[in-house]
Amino acid sequence: MARRTIISAVLLSLLIFTACSKEERRGLRAIRMTGVADTLVVPDRVVWTLTMNDLDPTLVVAKEANDAKLAAVTAALAKVRLVAGSLRVGSATIERQFRRCDDGVNRFSHFGVRRTVSFHQDDPEAVDEALDILVSAADVEVASYYDLADPEAIMRRLRIRAMDQARGKAAAIADHVGLDLGQITSVNVQEDLSPFRRNQRHDERQGRGAGPQAQYLSTQVNVGFETY
Repeated sequence: MARRTIISAVLLSLLIFTACSKEERRGLRAIRMTGVADTLVVPDRVVWTLTMNDLDPTLVVAKEANDAKLAAVTAALAKVRLVAGSLRVGSATIERQFRRCDDGVNRFSHFGVRRTVSFHQDDPEAVDEALDILVSAADVEVASYYDLADPEAIMRRLRIRAMDQARGKAAAIADHVGLDLGQITSVNVQEDLSPFRRNQRHDERQGRGAGPQAQYLSTQVNVGFETY
């Protein structure tokens, strides 16, 4: 009886050792692969910023001039097709400004009143029309750049493509060495939209034709898979 108990204990130990060894080997066997996906996109949104600056030695006069510009711009925007909910009117900034006199002393010159208005437009083809309306309404500084209305939707599709590519590579390698691909153990995503926006501004400065320029968006994923 004692001999049978000893044999059973030995067999149980071997089974535990075998199971642990299998799990250890499984944990050590891993494949990391990189997938890359890109696509050419044309911006479908325009981001506008209008700046109103007014100077006068009398604060009330400067403020009233700035308020008049804001009212004129607000009325003009009724003629521009805006993205719903995108209009933002910044708070007024008031500063005392000084100038250096001939005697070397800085003396008060005037008050400066500044306010910004920003909004989005989903029709890049209507940029010139909107610009004409805005500059005719008031003496304002105008800045705009092209962007994407929903970049995240594009990036989600690219991530799926890159993940599928990484999985395909990993499965091929695993199959080549007689292993099966298991669960994903880690995912690292590298992507940046700033080059897209930077290139759009560069194209505008270089005057490369009217309208938005197509740009590439890309993503890179590094995926770890367990094998067994």
